[in-house]
Amino acid sequence: MVQKFLNFVQTDIIVLYRNDVFDKREKRNSSHYSMFILLDGTCSINYKNFIHYLKPGEVHIAHSNEVFYYDFNNTNAEFLEIHFSASLLRNFDENYDLLQPFYDHKHLKILTSKGGSYEFQSGIDALLKALKTRSSRAFVLAPFLELICELNYLYEEAQPNKLKETDSNFAKIISYIDNHLYEKLLLDDISQHVFLSKKCICQTIKKNADMTFLQLISHGRFSEAKKLIYITNMPLQRIAKRCGFDTYSTFYRGYKKFFGISPKEELDKKMSNKN
Repeated sequence: MVQKFLNFVQTDIIVLYRNDVFDKREKRNSSHYSMFILLDGTCSINYKNFIHYLKPGEVHIAHSNEVFYYDFNNTNAEFLEIHFSASLLRNFDENYDLLQPFYDHKHLKILTSKGGSYEFQSGIDALLKALKTRSSRAFVLAPFLELICELNYLYEEAQPNKLKETDSNFAKIISYIDNHLYEKLLLDDISQHVFLSKKCICQTIKKNADMTFLQLISHGRFSEAKKLIYITNMPLQRIAKRCGFDTYSTFYRGYKKFFGISPKEELDKKMSNKN
């Protein structure tokens, strides 16, 4: 019998397996890409202007900075959810071609497996086995890469006549920001490392994330801070410092403006959900 909750959490990849009853919950991507595979039950994906009712075997993928939530309508659902940074792929996929399906449309990217979840079953089984036995990083990455490749096969089958136009520049920019998120990030530094002009970097970020350079960094830092609040027991002041904020007051004001609640209220919300 598979456990109701399994997870694997590292800085560049988070894997969650759930088999339980859920309430509506908001999901906001940071600098991470995401895959959501509904294995059984019902679930809807809610964007600002539309809703999609996901069927078992369908996969919802999202690039960084998309905002939406999953609604389980207080019903049972079994799913596998993966969040990962672009930097995770750089040793396997230098041009980030594997990220092409994540950029196909601005919103609601659904890939349908012809045989339900069958095409993904090998990768899913291996991933669940790794989560249950608390295996090493290698045992998690191998099935993760298998799932990513399978997504690309499905994408190519669904759009056989479409030319690939992967914005590898954006992936490279995001990868550099991922690896230096807590440091002082300057356009000059990124320009030197990704071999793009500062103007090109700003235009690429605006095109793919609909944000300015500074907004993208703030989005990543506040989203990482929120994640740390929920998955660690670090004091809020330490989280603020770790996420690159010079003072706690700057972190406090920015966090409240970004999420609509203060870091302390977020922590209280976490504690109330545990009780």
